[in-house]
Amino acid sequence: MNPYEVLGVTENATDAEIKAAYRKLVKLYHPDRFANDPQKQAAASEKLKQVNAAYDMITKVKQGNYQWSNTPEFASVRAAIQRGAIGEAEAMLNRMSERPAEWHFLMGIVLMRRGWYDGAAEHFTRAYQMEPGNKEYENAMRAMSQTAGSYMDFGDMPEGGIQMNGKMCIPCGICVCAGASLCCGRGMFCCC
Repeated sequence: MNPYEVLGVTENATDAEIKAAYRKLVKLYHPDRFANDPQKQAAASEKLKQVNAAYDMITKVKQGNYQWSNTPEFASVRAAIQRGAIGEAEAMLNRMSERPAEWHFLMGIVLMRRGWYDGAAEHFTRAYQMEPGNKEYENAMRAMSQTAGSYMDFGDMPEGGIQMNGKMCIPCGICVCAGASLCCGRGMFCCC
């Protein structure tokens, strides 16, 4: 997903142009406009998720908190993760013959979302070793290492709550550091 294309702006667009395009699309696709037609409402809701994800991605890139890939394959994987299509994201990654740092980072996100934290930690570490200047990879690796050994009974997690006893669960810790754009959307930063 190219977030600029989703919003209908160029990569050279000003912050004001991006915000205006975003607001226009939010009004256009707001599900409340289609309250009488469940099919249109569902389609609008899905489109609105894409618009919000694109705006979030552009905002994070501008703040330096997110590394957006110009590689269409990796952008597609990120979009699948954003939609919660983890199996689809994993299949796309497994079809790739080249495995640069971004591949390892995204595979780490996939494994983390599946609950396979050891494998996720290995991939986050590998991504950071390959590109030590990448903040997204560094944040994910650090969050994973800080939460290692903090496995919790997720059944005791409060609804929508991120913390228990002052600690974050592993998925939430990674999402906070890696960027909510890769979370499942149950909460602002919660992916459990």
